[in-house]
Amino acid sequence: MSKPGRLLLVEVKARRQAGFDAWGAASLEDRKRRCLKRTFTCWLSQHADYQPYPVRMVLALVRLPLSRQQVRWLPVLDTTVGTDGF
Repeated sequence: MSKPGRLLLVEVKARRQAGFDAWGAASLEDRKRRCLKRTFTCWLSQHADYQPYPVRMVLALVRLPLSRQQVRWLPVLDTTVGTDGF
């Protein structure tokens, strides 16, 4: 998703109950981050116009079944695409 001058990456995790991973918050470990970085790098290679844009990555935690106010947005990353802070 993009807004003027920036990109937003959203990883969505949906759960019916809290469980061991805190509604999905703990599931964004290093292996998953590396996979997301590879995916985004591949996308960016096909959309080079977005390379200078700052990137914000958020984790959207969704409680199932859906109802009002059941999405928690957790910031994961704010960076410039060219950095390795992903």
